[in-house]
Amino acid sequence: MKICLHNKGILRVAQFNYESELDCDACSESHPVERSEALQYWFKNELILADKCDSDDLNKLAENKHLSKVASVICKEYWMLGIELGLRNVELNLMYADPDCKGNKYEFVFKYLVKWRNREAENATLRSLNRAINAARLYSNVESKPVF
Repeated sequence: MKICLHNKGILRVAQFNYESELDCDACSESHPVERSEALQYWFKNELILADKCDSDDLNKLAENKHLSKVASVICKEYWMLGIELGLRNVELNLMYADPDCKGNKYEFVFKYLVKWRNREAENATLRSLNRAINAARLYSNVESKPVF
């Protein structure tokens, strides 16, 4: 963009965890904006992590041991992770109200991760989980670092 316009040219940085390019709707002609181009100046760490998500090792399905690891390392971004995994606030609130989960963040996170894995089936890969974690950390202003 040659000029600065309020709320124009804004790209959702977390979306680059899922896609390598996004469409620019600020210009008169629609064109793609590549992840590396958009993130190279202000979000270098996110760019590096997004590229690490392209590892073939992350094509494996998420197992209980992986879900347990995530549940134990996730911090204040735990609610946003549920949202990034496609769970609705209503679902999260119902799970959180469960007596086993009340006051037990580990149980709550593990429970919704199992729900996500069951719903996604063969799409519940370490790659998709890792990308959701990075996006949740970005929204929650938590330092991003690889989990897997």
